[in-house]
Amino acid sequence: MQKENNKKDTVAERFNQIVEYLGISRYKISKETGISETVLQNISEGKNMPSIKITTKLLGTYKIINAEWWLLGEGEMLKNNTNKPITTDTNQMESEVLFLRKRLTQMHNDNSALIRTLENISSREIRNSMYKT
Repeated sequence: MQKENNKKDTVAERFNQIVEYLGISRYKISKETGISETVLQNISEGKNMPSIKITTKLLGTYKIINAEWWLLGEGEMLKNNTNKPITTDTNQMESEVLFLRKRLTQMHNDNSALIRTLENISSREIRNSMYKT
């Protein structure tokens, strides 16, 4: 499962995507990385940028995360590791399915909003052209 990045997200958005993808709480991330929950919350809310030490702990603990994506917002969220066997961990698969469902719903909602906007623009243009003649 790869997260395609069409725009440069903020570090806070990228952190929140990691949390959502992993399907775990900031508390669990805190316990697994040794980073305080307060620091993680501040990163999540965009109040603080992660230090090199924090970045090293996150990327060292969650090796599947693409460092270029985390640092620069470029590329895909997950590393491309073709040598890695396909997971049979049902918890990880369920997390990926949940992430994909949420992302699909978000994309569907975005598309619906865009369609409504285009329809409004088209209706306005038709009305304007009728008044001009």
